[in-house]
Amino acid sequence: MHYGRQPQKIIKWVEIATKTEFDPVEQVYVDVISKSNFDLKIAALRKFVSTLALSGKVDIQETDTLASLLTPDHSTVVVRAWSRNTASKGKIQARTAYEYLSEIYLCMARNGHCPASLKKHLGVNQFLQSGKKARKGMGASARKFCEGLLGSRTQTLTLLSMHVQLRNQARAIMVKAKAAGREMTAHEITQVRQIGAVAAFAALETRGAPIRIENALNLIMIGPARTFLRPTEKTNHATIQLAPKDTKNEVEIWAPINRDNMNGLEVIEWYLTSIRPLFEHSDESIYLFPAVGDSTPLAYRTFLGWFKRHSRAAGLPMTPHNFRHGLASLLVQKNPGRWDLLERLLDDTPMTAIRNYGWVNKRAKRLEVQKYILDLSDLS
Repeated sequence: MHYGRQPQKIIKWVEIATKTEFDPVEQVYVDVISKSNFDLKIAALRKFVSTLALSGKVDIQETDTLASLLTPDHSTVVVRAWSRNTASKGKIQARTAYEYLSEIYLCMARNGHCPASLKKHLGVNQFLQSGKKARKGMGASARKFCEGLLGSRTQTLTLLSMHVQLRNQARAIMVKAKAAGREMTAHEITQVRQIGAVAAFAALETRGAPIRIENALNLIMIGPARTFLRPTEKTNHATIQLAPKDTKNEVEIWAPINRDNMNGLEVIEWYLTSIRPLFEHSDESIYLFPAVGDSTPLAYRTFLGWFKRHSRAAGLPMTPHNFRHGLASLLVQKNPGRWDLLERLLDDTPMTAIRNYGWVNKRAKRLEVQKYILDLSDLS
């Protein structure tokens, strides 16, 4: 889908919507929003525009202003399309739809355009209301994943050791080619790149911190702005180091990845020496995960395809975000009531942790009660 002149106009709208504080000394607006929230607003507006384009109700190429697209009639078309499309290309979950429309509402208001029509949709549309309700807890698909994880030791072990399993799989491809006395084929290089990148990401998530995928793909390992620090003579561990401006919750994240911790650091170092150089522009890239065709960070959609494919092959179909949900659920099950541990794991507020994982805590407490009931049989 081509948007003509729209992308730059969308970015301009979001810039105005997010730079809300004016510094009278420097006479400039201060950027006070995280990159992830900025990107969320971009995604929301682009989804609105692309849905409108797919509807055939307006010619996007002939539209000069974003405001002319964000009309009451057009918002009705978009919301109707979102609520009725539950299976085909372009579908959107109710939770995401509600979040997107809320962000668009804010962008419209701060750009001086009346968002009354969006307010009405957000308040009365059943599809959006179900999305609002879903935001109060874990999404249905994520909960289904966690329930399967909590009920299966095999799945739990697969989650926690996926980085090692995938590293071994990639190594086997490389060893096979070497044993045959030949270079890897183009197909083998593609496979190894994909599997190795997913293995390194899995190591970051399980042995470092379950950071969001957008943060992981933008980790910088070279230069003064590094957010991924490799081991040194003085620090025999790698470190994930994110500033508040880089995270969705606007909190600092500092997480070491220690050696001899289920091979987490070892897998990452293997990725750096054996896999990352297979990316054509890796020498020019400052990113831990470079793109395939240039020195920019690896694109989310590209990595998502790799991750889904190879996690499925590893025996645990999942999305990158499932690492956060899965690890958090396992931690609560093992330590009911310890919201402080979950707060540190996710770098999120206790309120958010309780909202998303309260159901796991209740189950764990129930099991504790059942053990006490069982002990009553000793009343002889």
